[in-house]
Amino acid sequence: MENLKAYILFPGAAKNPLYAGWLDDLNLPVEIVKHYDTNWNPPEDAGILITHSHYRWEELSILRRIKQQEKLPILILVDGILEYRNSFQHPELADGSMFQPLVGHKLACIGDSQVRWTEAWGNSGKSELVGLPRLDYLAGVPKRDLAKTGPFRLLVASARTPWFDDKQRELTYAALRAVKKFTDENATIQGRPLEIVWRMAEELHLNLQAPGYVARPGPIRKTLDEVDAVITTPSTLQLEAAALGLPVAVADFHNSPQMTPMAWTIAHEGQVASVVAELANPPSSKCFIQDVLLNDSLQLRQPAAERMGELVSVMVNEAWQARQENRTLNLPDRILPHPTHGFVREQPGAARHALFPDNPIFANEEVADLQTELAAAVTEMGNYPEKYFHQRSMNQRLRGYINWLRLLIRNRASTIEELSSNLQRLREGDEKTEDA
Repeated sequence: MENLKAYILFPGAAKNPLYAGWLDDLNLPVEIVKHYDTNWNPPEDAGILITHSHYRWEELSILRRIKQQEKLPILILVDGILEYRNSFQHPELADGSMFQPLVGHKLACIGDSQVRWTEAWGNSGKSELVGLPRLDYLAGVPKRDLAKTGPFRLLVASARTPWFDDKQRELTYAALRAVKKFTDENATIQGRPLEIVWRMAEELHLNLQAPGYVARPGPIRKTLDEVDAVITTPSTLQLEAAALGLPVAVADFHNSPQMTPMAWTIAHEGQVASVVAELANPPSSKCFIQDVLLNDSLQLRQPAAERMGELVSVMVNEAWQARQENRTLNLPDRILPHPTHGFVREQPGAARHALFPDNPIFANEEVADLQTELAAAVTEMGNYPEKYFHQRSMNQRLRGYINWLRLLIRNRASTIEELSSNLQRLREGDEKTEDA
């Protein structure tokens, strides 16, 4: 086992952030395969094959052939959120190439919901909850205290590749054009000066005439530290911003199923104003929902780099054991234990005084006062049956009296009608007498 290596089937792995922060910490040597074709075979010292490139024919051909031999374990990395259009409406990807099913032994998922989605595609026993190593820093960063005064700085961003065909391009433009129209027409939001930070693909910047375009902008973390909220097309950015405590809205005019949802969505132009207003003063209940969705989408309870290292170590060890015993691989359905044993722990924002800030009962933390008020309420409720029957009796008597009054009114109305008729006849008689 000491002589085994981890082979990375992706030429640009050394500069790709998906491989940063954990490859160097593996307890075995790493070899990046920089040149290969469909006939490439792993060397004898290969203990595991790792890649995130699971959708091109070249890699799929290699992975399928090696997987069929069941001698070398294959670990596939997920490089971000799952998004419907990328999974089902990408014209450059073959149908089923996005883990439907997985051509490999294990899939390193970034969150619980991703595990469920990929298992539902026929990958039972293959999806492992890891996290995203490049976002491990978020676990140690306290969530922001959102400002209530001063300028409201809103980041409007897009994914690196926000569309995959002309129709999607048109709808993406429509979404961001609607946001820009609102921001151009509104200098303030809820009494605060509105400042926009744009971070979009170059084409979007130029065609929307959004100011401030930088060809190679600084790290997104620096930008997030300087804003109060985010509007973005579907992107891993939404998770990074939410983990920092920023309210996030996903601008998505595509009417696609939300596989990685947020608490706020802008699905048409009419929603822009109300969503931006809430981002400036987010309801605590929606902040709570955002936290729940975040924790379901991104594993931050344990360092993802450590979990990735443990996953690789177990897979390599099984490869070594299988070779010693001259057998095929036999990996367990679950290698990594769940950080919370599969249970969902209560979120900090679940406290009732936080979810219902306008209810004074939940804001009162004086237990003795609440007990006294509760005792009075219980006593009052104890008298309720007697009061109820008394009230019902009174209501019955009142209904009887009302019915009597109705009858009396009807009788008097009949009498009035009869008197009116008699009076009319008398008048007609007088008129005839005068004529005679």
